This record gives sequence, C-alpha cells and structure tokens, in this order.
Amino acid sequence: MGLPKVVITIGNGTLGKTTTTDDGVAGLIVSGTAITAGSGATGLALATPVQLFSWQQFLNIGFTAVNNPIAYADVKDFYNQAGNGSELWLMLITDATLLGALCDNTTVGTSIKTLLDAAARRIRLLGVNRKKPATGYTSVYTVNSGGVDDDCFTAIGKLEATRAIYATAYKPFRAFICGQGYVTTAPGTLSLKAGANRGVQVLLGSSAANMVQVGIVLGRYAAIPVQRSGARVKDGDLGIIAACFPDGVAVNSMEASWDANIDGKGYVFFRNFYGKSGFYISNDITATADSDDYNTIQNGRVIDKAAVIAYATLVNELNDDIDVDPITGYISAGIIASWKAEVENALNQNMNANLSGKAVATINPKQNLLSSNVIAMSIKLVPKGYSKEIDISLSYNNPFKTT
Repeated sequence: MGLPKVVITIGNGTLGKTTTTDDGVAGLIVSGTAITAGSGATGLALATPVQLFSWQQFLNIGFTAVNNPIAYADVKDFYNQAGNGSELWLMLITDATLLGALCDNTTVGTSIKTLLDAAARRIRLLGVNRKKPATGYTSVYTVNSGGVDDDCFTAIGKLEATRAIYATAYKPFRAFICGQGYVTTAPGTLSLKAGANRGVQVLLGSSAANMVQVGIVLGRYAAIPVQRSGARVKDGDLGIIAACFPDGVAVNSMEASWDANIDGKGYVFFRNFYGKSGFYISNDITATADSDDYNTIQNGRVIDKAAVIAYATLVNELNDDIDVDPITGYISAGIIASWKAEVENALNQNMNANLSGKAVATINPKQNLLSSNVIAMSIKLVPKGYSKEIDISLSYNNPFKTT
C-alpha cells in the first residue's frame, strides 16, 4: 500500500480545446527558375518544396521580380492578403512543364503530388500558376472553341482527380488554377459548369496582361474562416488599382459579358462595384454544375473540415470491441450514445462559427455488426446561406387620402 500520502491527479480534456485542422495552410506551385545560393541568398532548386511563414523569408531565399516574376508576384500577393505568419508551401517547376503534367498525380517529382506530400498532406488550399507559355507553344482549342486552352482543360480534370484521391485519405484541399490561354473575346461554347470538377476554381483575375494573380486569391481564402466566401465585399477590396483578363483585355470593357460568358460559364475574375473603390473577387464558384452541393469553395472547405474532424475523432474507435444486445444482436444503446456524443461534441466545438446549426450524428442500432464488422453513421450539417443576390422593390408612395 505504501506510505500514506495525498494524491492529486491533474485532469485533462475538460476545457473543450479545439482540434487543429490546418484550415489556412496553403500551397503554391509555379513556373520559374532555380535560385543559386550565395551572397546572402539561401537558394532554391527546382521541384524542391519549401515552407514559408513570411515575405522576408521568401526574399531571403533570393527571389526577385526579375529572376522569378510569377513566384515573386504571387507570394507578395499572398502575404499582402494573408499576413506574415501564414503558412505557405512553395515549389518551382520549369517553364517547360505543362499544366496537365503539373496536376497529374502520377507524375513523379515535378507535380503537385510532390508539394502535397512534402507538406505531410496538410495543405488545404492549393494554387497552380504558370507564366504565359514560352515562344514555340501555341494554345490549342479542340476541347472548346475558345475560353482556356486544351492544356488547361486537361489540368482541371487531373487536378480534380488528384484532389479526390487526397480527400479519400482525409487530406482534403481545394484548388485554384490559372485560366491559361483564355480568349476574352471568344469565351467558347463549353461551360466549366458542364464538368464535375467541384474542388477546382479557374481564375482569370489579373492587374496586368499575360499573367493570372493566383496568389492574391489563395491569400484571401487563407485569411478567412472556411465558411466565408472569398468574394465577400465586407472583407475589403484586393488592393489593386486596375483589373484585366489574362490576355490584357480590361475587365470593365467586358461588363456586358460578365454574367453570361464569364461568370455564367464558371470562371472567376476581378470586378468592381459602382460607388466603391477597388476590385473584388467576382464569385466563389468552382468548375461544376450549379446544382452540385459543392459548387463553391466555401461549401467544399466546410465539408472538408468536418470530414477531418470526424475522422480524427472516430479513428480512435477503430478495431474496438463493441457490445451488442444478446437478444436482438443490435448495437448497444450505450455505444451509440457514446459515439454520437463524441463526434457531435468534436464537430460543434470546432465548427460552431462555420455552421448555421449544430451537427447531428445518427447511428441505426439495427445493424448486423456481428456479420459485417461495419458500423454505419450519418452526420448532418446545416451550412451558412449566402446573400449572392439582393432583390429590392423600390417605388414611390403617394400618402394622399380621400377621407
């Protein structure tokens, strides 16, 4: 029994601490050139992921607007939006690498897979950008009569396929890709909404010709909670004084086509509002049908966060021994109540601000667990709504009365 003593046990787990879900961790893969170490620069080889937390850390590597104009602009934009301290994983690839190869999960060493795996698959927001193709590259439009070129269409599909693979492993991300080869005056007949690339947003926004500012959109989403739209006006303008499409056509010169030919076909650009200064992200849509539950970045980010939390909570129960009712064979009520409370508490503590109501988990006790060794559970979430259109009835009123 030992010497008489007072034993005090320090409790843990009663304060409702939240689970880390890496909501704002971003990755960016861009075309560029290697940087040689020396003269105070740490240097960076091609196809070598690096973890950044500040603009100064990026500069210390040796980046300049001359040696890597796309990376320089995108990372600067990212930190202008997200702020120093935000985590960004960066990788350079040769200018000769096509977008389709960049986004192919089977490509070894020079694809988004290399970047995602280097970050221990923690990246939740992924940007893919490439400078205007070098001399000798000609955009081809056999997939569509205009809009983005074939290589970009290939990349969109491969990016979604890669995203789905990582989501299955509970390492989800949402992606933003440059709309390479976009022809503003001939946006094509094929809408991105005809596809099912629900995790990919195709960007056309820029403030200068021959580039797309992927970093500015990536940084905006990294700075806001998962349920928020990057197009939210209250979050302020993007800090640019002019906006155009990748081919240099001014955004405002195409205002009559915004609804039908650009936003209506699933592309995202920078727009302004009458009476307000600055430019804003036009929408939060992804390259999928309007009827898809995950046709916006924020709906995708919310479900991704919920999946990560539910997995982290329930993986602790894996391969546990479960009591069943000795008469009916049903799963015991105590187990159901325990699991239900566990996952609901985890979701509601971590996602209170991200949802319109409480998460609700349901387990049907009438499952043949002894034969299947499988427990099926349903979790329902009520998302936020969004004021994408405000309809106002405005008219005069004559107060005159005859009596």
